[in-house]
Amino acid sequence: MPTAPLRSRVHKWVSERNPRQAALLRRLNVFANLVLAMIFIVVPLNSLLNVVETGPMGAESSTFVKAMKDTGYLWTLLKLVEILAGLLALAGWSPLSVLILAPVVLNIFAFHLFLERSGLPLAVLILALELFQAWRFRKYYAPLFKRHRS
Repeated sequence: MPTAPLRSRVHKWVSERNPRQAALLRRLNVFANLVLAMIFIVVPLNSLLNVVETGPMGAESSTFVKAMKDTGYLWTLLKLVEILAGLLALAGWSPLSVLILAPVVLNIFAFHLFLERSGLPLAVLILALELFQAWRFRKYYAPLFKRHRS
């Protein structure tokens, strides 16, 4: 007897989950939302206000961050966007928050993958939480991928 394609098996599991699975997914969603919100509120605030000193960075990563700070606006704008997205997540606007944070999270991951390996585990966690949230809110993003003729 042939097995169903993976996509239909996943769809069946997601659409026909039992109450325990649904409760687990709700808890994971709340966890992911809170962790991302806290990361994108606390870390940028610390970066802007220098409350807690961060550890030393490598030469390439220091040069990259210094270049963003030396523009006079880019670093501050980036941190304010991160804080805004974190607040939006806490206020119940998680789909918008995930959309705003997508390029930021990708850059954080690339930064730690290519320049500063010491923060890679946290970057992977942030990327995984962002992808999980994007998957959970995919119905909100579906219209963005439909072709419209003008």
